[in-house]
Amino acid sequence: MLSTKSNIKYQIFVYLLIFAYFLIINLCQPLMMDDLWRSNVNALHDGTVWFHIRSDYFYWTGRVSAQLPVYILFNKSYPSLIYVVDMLNALALTVLVIYLYKLIFRDQVSILSRKFIIYACLFMGYFIDNTFLGNAMWKTIGIQYLWGISLVVWGVYFLFLENKHSRILSIILGVFIGLYNEAFFMVIFTICFYYIIHQIVKKDKLNKNTLYFIIPFIIAGIVMMVAPGNFARTSGMLAGQSLLGYIFHNLFDITMKFFSKFELSLPFILSVFMVFAFEKDIKTKVLTVLCLVSVSLTTFLIMFGLEIRVEMLYMLIYFYIICKYLFHSGFSYLFDKLYLFFAITLLFIAVKFFYAYLQLGYYNHLRMVDVRHYQQMHEKNILLPSFHLMRHTGIVYFELMEYSDDPEYVRNQGWNNEQFAQYYGFDSVFTK
Repeated sequence: MLSTKSNIKYQIFVYLLIFAYFLIINLCQPLMMDDLWRSNVNALHDGTVWFHIRSDYFYWTGRVSAQLPVYILFNKSYPSLIYVVDMLNALALTVLVIYLYKLIFRDQVSILSRKFIIYACLFMGYFIDNTFLGNAMWKTIGIQYLWGISLVVWGVYFLFLENKHSRILSIILGVFIGLYNEAFFMVIFTICFYYIIHQIVKKDKLNKNTLYFIIPFIIAGIVMMVAPGNFARTSGMLAGQSLLGYIFHNLFDITMKFFSKFELSLPFILSVFMVFAFEKDIKTKVLTVLCLVSVSLTTFLIMFGLEIRVEMLYMLIYFYIICKYLFHSGFSYLFDKLYLFFAITLLFIAVKFFYAYLQLGYYNHLRMVDVRHYQQMHEKNILLPSFHLMRHTGIVYFELMEYSDDPEYVRNQGWNNEQFAQYYGFDSVFTK
């Protein structure tokens, strides 16, 4: 048996290993798409951060807390800030891996146990396959979705599982998450609603942080939901229909879209099955299933598209429920017997994913050498070699468009190229 002091040292080593793994991967992820566009805005350098936050609130998204770090950290005049994004993204992923594990096992099983290897195998396998992790490495998506998810997971652990009474932290977390985005507000509100109902039905006390979190959370969420920018974008998508009218007329299509997205529908079905199969308390069983169904129904109200980045929060909830019951069922004993299989599988998955990003980082390094060469030569219209990446690796990368002499095609499909050229000071950039 390891001493407590040795345990702490080994735990810190595991934390640092996870952080280093994700940090290297983040460093290999090039700027692309929205990363470049946000950097070209140059808000911090130009002193227009507040202007753009206000513009987003009144004319585009209505979001505040998800946008603020983007405008601060993406600036082409301060390229070194991208390394801050990479470090914070790696920290967010480390927090997610560690504290989700602590929530699943209610802080009763050490991170040094075999169960962590089994959990890590399931985590990496599921979240690489559905490109959750690949999207999380995309720097803008990391800030606007991953950071919020990790903050929620840590907050639930600290404020609810450990039951640390902190009014200030509860209020700050409530305001930040409430202003984050519509999907977060609807999902977290639904979970809070069913949590309160559960405690009332079971005649248990509410966690002492609940009201300090939920009241500012709801107020902040309302501020975001009624934002003129939110209405402007939603109205454009509804094309003159009411929201209820849109849902009614498109109910079948929306339902089929949800169930055709197997990265969502299969974990949803499995999570409901796990609750029915392994939850012994009938009241908890009914309310948990109702909560899962209600959370899934919020996807019908998301007007900005059910893309993977939006699905990330839903994926995490389904994964948590599945693992929570799986590891507390008879399967846990079977998993322990198959520990070596899970360890080898984890090693294979993690190394393959890591190698794919090293390859991407290597190609991007060569591209940056070419970019600096063309900058020194004062070239304005350049051709760069294409990346030839492995397929089916779970990474998310949008390559620059190949050269075309069709101006209409370039105008419609060349936004990434346009932002890349502007960021590095060229008139046009294509691949060959």
